[in-house]
Amino acid sequence: MVELLPGEGLLGLLGLRVKQAQAPEHIMPDGKVRCVTKTRLALVGCGNMSQSHAQRFHRLASKLQVVAAVDIDRQRAEAAAKLLAGARAETDFRQVLNEVD
Repeated sequence: MVELLPGEGLLGLLGLRVKQAQAPEHIMPDGKVRCVTKTRLALVGCGNMSQSHAQRFHRLASKLQVVAAVDIDRQRAEAAAKLLAGARAETDFRQVLNEVD
């Protein structure tokens, strides 16, 4: 059994580091800070929960961009990509690592 430390996910388990994106900010006239760019992400694993995730991603479309849906089953990846505007289907998460924040 593998134990994950708090805040450590699959990428940490694989020995990969997640870089923290520094989005440019803009101070609005009302004094609030707004992000200028969207966070780019990929949906990895397109099983039953992917529809729920796609709905949440759609609600956050002003803040994020889903670049790919990834699953070892190409049909699942393609079905999820259709739900995510602008996302493409991939079967290997390593194909999208350089495109996400």
